[in-house]
This record gives sequence, structure tokens and C-alpha cells, in this order.
Amino acid sequence: MTDQFADQWLQQYGEYVEEAPTIDFNGKLFVFTGLLDSSKDNPIVKKVIKKGGQYRTSVSGLTDYLVVNPSGAGCTKIDDAIEQQMKGKKIKVILLEDLKRALKGKPASQKASASSKPTSVKSTEPSTSVLSDFIIENGILTKYRRHKKDVVIPDSVTSIGKRAFCNCYNIKSVTIGNSVTSIRDEDFKSCDCLRSINVASDNLYYSDEDGVLFNKEKTELIRYPKDKSEDTYTIPDSVEKICARAFYQCKKLKSVASNKSLKEIEYEAFLESRITDVNLSSDASVLKISNRAFAKCSKLKSAVIRLKKPMGSCIDASNDIFSFCSNMERIELSEECRNVIDLKD
Repeated sequence: MTDQFADQWLQQYGEYVEEAPTIDFNGKLFVFTGLLDSSKDNPIVKKVIKKGGQYRTSVSGLTDYLVVNPSGAGCTKIDDAIEQQMKGKKIKVILLEDLKRALKGKPASQKASASSKPTSVKSTEPSTSVLSDFIIENGILTKYRRHKKDVVIPDSVTSIGKRAFCNCYNIKSVTIGNSVTSIRDEDFKSCDCLRSINVASDNLYYSDEDGVLFNKEKTELIRYPKDKSEDTYTIPDSVEKICARAFYQCKKLKSVASNKSLKEIEYEAFLESRITDVNLSSDASVLKISNRAFAKCSKLKSAVIRLKKPMGSCIDASNDIFSFCSNMERIELSEECRNVIDLKD
């Protein structure tokens, strides 16, 4: 890997790197990232073990040091370390150069550690910008670099990368700019404290209502924030589709209702949420419910799903929509689909 790659890594994660660390080897757990060979056969790893350290392949709550070679490091292990730090674990992220000096009995290099501090700069590459809070490549937000509670996505962003908000557990609100054209069902998956998603009024593709994310026409409910404070929610009459994982792991929501236009509930729409009661009805002639729509809703006790039109209506449901709903007490469905629902775990 090139020095440019190392610079980019340090700009993204440098704030988490220890400055002039004092490294204790005795009984401490070390994890390595960015080495060509991170196994026990690596000479550096052997020296750490000889000094009394212990080698591990992955980051956990027991890890003491994550050793980084920024020229070859990815984001998985550092993101895991940040996650553990957010949980109160005392993991130290140190540079490989500082570890080598400690193995020789020398103090850490002040210069090396100082270089890890992030700055607000623009890349020399025209397609990439590194801002104080974001890394944006060709309009794609690839990484949010801070842990602020309120995030405003820049108007230069057109889509959100797969791991852009990975491990951003303390974000409470997100404001989506006017240029965003693509949002996926997993984009805010790690945002456990998210209470509100807001959209710029002049965005042509998305909108919000009461902190819930919709498409522009509000025919698709895309994301209900995990930590939204209300315990009941009535889906707007305009909504025809509840998108995949829209209510994924919602913690405080207990009751969901709809009574108008609903035509489709996509796969895992309510996966692992803590809802206790669902009451969905629709004027549609066909309501499609995809696989595992309510899977692992361990608190769910009552589900009423029916169509208002008595003649010629149909609920097209996968037979595992209530899989692993261990506390279910009542299910009321339209006659046409009662026999296809499998309630077994």
C-alpha cells in the first residue's frame, strides 16, 4: 500500500490513535491490522509474545491493544475497536511504529503520533473530499468520522456507502441533504440511539414525517428510527409499502396500525423489533407479506391483518412471517391465508 493510503487512513481514524503510548506487554491482549502476515509467525507478533503479550486474531471487549499499520489497514478491526470504546472498554489503538520502538525499549515517536491527527482538508484527487466530519468519494458518503449526536449530511452527497455509519451508536438525529438520491435499508443499521431522520424539503427523492423516512410521495415507509420515543405509531394513509427492515430493532415502539392503502410488507420489515401489537388493515385487493416480515419479534403477542374488501381479496404471505415469535397469543388473518402461516420456531 502507498503512503497516500496511509494518509487517508490516518485522516479517517487518526483521532483514535494514542499519542506517545506507554505499552505494557505483560498478559495484555494484542490484535494486529494492516500487516501482510498477522499470524503468530510474524516476527513482530513473536516479539510481543516473548515480551509477555498475548496474540488474538479479532477485536473483543477483552482486547488491550489494536496495533495498526496504516499503510495496509482496513476499517473492520478499527471499527470494532471504536465500538468497544463506545461501550466503555479501554482498548488502545497504537501505530505499528510505536510498537516497534517499545519492543526496542525506546519511547514512542512524537512525530509519528502527531501525524495521526485528522485535519479538515480536501484531497488532491478531484473525485474525493475529506471534510472534518465526512469522507466523500464521487458523491458517495463512505465514512462519517465523528460521534456527534446530530448529523447533517452535506448537499454534495448523492448516496450513502455501506459502512458510512458503522458503529455510530450515539447519533440521535440525521438530516439528509437535497442531493441524496439513494438510501439502502441497512444505511442506519448501527444507529441504536437514532430518534429522528429529517430530509431537506427540496430533496426530489425522499421526505420525512415526524422523524420517519419516506420516499418523496410517501407511498413507501423506508426507515423508522430505532430509538424513536413514541410507543405507538399509525402508518400514514398514503403508504403502500413498508420497506425491508423499516422497523428493524425498534426498541420503544409497542403498537403499529394502518387502515388504508397498504399493499406490501417487504422482507424482515419488523425484524427483531419489540412491538407487542400489530393491527394492519387495507383497502387493497392484494396484500403481499414477504418472508420473515415479523421474525424474532420476541415481545409480539397479537397480530391482526385483514383486508376490508370481502370479495376477491387475498393476502399473499410467506409461511415464515412470524418465525421465532415465541410469545404470540393471538393471530387474526383474512380467511384466504390462515392455512399457510407456520408459527413454529
